[in-house]
Amino acid sequence: MKNSIKTNVIEIILNEIKNSQKNEDISNRIESTKEKFLAKKMRVISSSKFNDEISAFVQLVFAEGIQPPRILSPKRSLAEAIWLLDTGYKSDGLSGYYAALIDAINPCNSKFEIIIHNLAGTIRNIELYRYTEYLISTLINPTDIDMHQKIIDYFLDKQESILPNNICKENSCYFLTYYRDFIDINSSTENLLNKLTSPNNFNS
Repeated sequence: MKNSIKTNVIEIILNEIKNSQKNEDISNRIESTKEKFLAKKMRVISSSKFNDEISAFVQLVFAEGIQPPRILSPKRSLAEAIWLLDTGYKSDGLSGYYAALIDAINPCNSKFEIIIHNLAGTIRNIELYRYTEYLISTLINPTDIDMHQKIIDYFLDKQESILPNNICKENSCYFLTYYRDFIDINSSTENLLNKLTSPNNFNS
């Protein structure tokens, strides 16, 4: 009976993390700010113009697209933009800020709009991760080892068919410090499956 209650609590926590209205609010605010910025229809023809535009975009998102707002100087917002591109931008075997710069100033096929989509997506992922971490810290007592054990067991049961034999409930005590990672993996897996099974993928 006690195990059943624990399992129900875990499912309630996971549903709260997955379905929180705040997750949708975060995504919608950043998306709205991105569309506002792209409506300007700017052209990037030099590295200095590129730096000005990515700096302006990050300034706008931090001021209007996230909560609480953060007011960044142009110098700080450029540094943030470069870090975000180094973290999340990939193109044709290259990655990072310099790959984005090359793509943006290409006179034949500028990918500047794609770069802005990438920046917005990276910021969104970071903000969602931070909020998920806040929820985990709020909903799960970091000293409740029994709950951590039940979380690990819950996921091992759920994914038993695809896990190697050495990752099983009998060894779950070795994974206790990774209970947050198990929650993150579960959320990422469900998000991927939702995208892959979306009806949009099967439309002709």
